[in-house]
Amino acid sequence: MNKVVGVLLVVLLVAAAVGDVVLYQNLAKVKGTAETLKTQVTTLEAEKETYQKNTKKALNYIKAMDLIIELMRPQIGLESKYKLNEVALLNELANAVKATEDSKLDVILSDIMGGGPTGEKATILLVNRVIEVVQDILK
Repeated sequence: MNKVVGVLLVVLLVAAAVGDVVLYQNLAKVKGTAETLKTQVTTLEAEKETYQKNTKKALNYIKAMDLIIELMRPQIGLESKYKLNEVALLNELANAVKATEDSKLDVILSDIMGGGPTGEKATILLVNRVIEVVQDILK
C-alpha cells in the first residue's frame, strides 16, 4: 500500500512537473505573441500617422487646384462654387499654396499673380504640379 501511494505521489509529481513545463512553454508563446502584437501595433500607428500626413498634404494640393479651377469657372460658363470675388479667391489660393510648403508651387503662384500670358501658363503648371505631387503621394 505504501508503495502504491509512493508510486502515485511520484506520478503526480511528474504530472505536475510536465504540467509546469507545458504551462511555461505556453506562457512563453503568449509573451512572444504579445511582443509581436505590440510591435505590429507600433508599426501600424506609425503607418497611420504617415497616411494621415500624406492625406493632409494631398488635400492641401487639391485645394490649391480647386481654387485655380474656380477662377476659370466663369470663363467657361460654369457657376461659381465658392461665391468669392477674384481677389478673395486669389487670397485663398495663396493660403492654399502656402499650406503645401512647396517652393515650386510658390514660384508658380507668383507667376499666376503676375497675370498675362505668363500667368496663364503658370495656371497650367500649377495644375500639372498638383497632379504630379498627388500621384507621388498616392504611390
